[in-house]
Amino acid sequence: MRPHRPENPDIEIRSRVEGGRPGAVLNRATRRAELLVVGSHGRTGLKRLVLGSVSAQVLHSADCPVVVLPTGDT
Repeated sequence: MRPHRPENPDIEIRSRVEGGRPGAVLNRATRRAELLVVGSHGRTGLKRLVLGSVSAQVLHSADCPVVVLPTGDT
């Protein structure tokens, strides 16, 4: 988001480090967020079932809108 700050100075961006399972931590964050943006490696089908998907977990139980963006490293 840093490159977009000059064009959008009124958007508040918060970063924090927390321990725990990623899906649970992100779902807790959605209770106080207006928007959650997460990355996705683009895994689908069997790979997703075997590895799990934090973005899919968050999408199904978030308390705010969620945007899933490709990370570009697929």
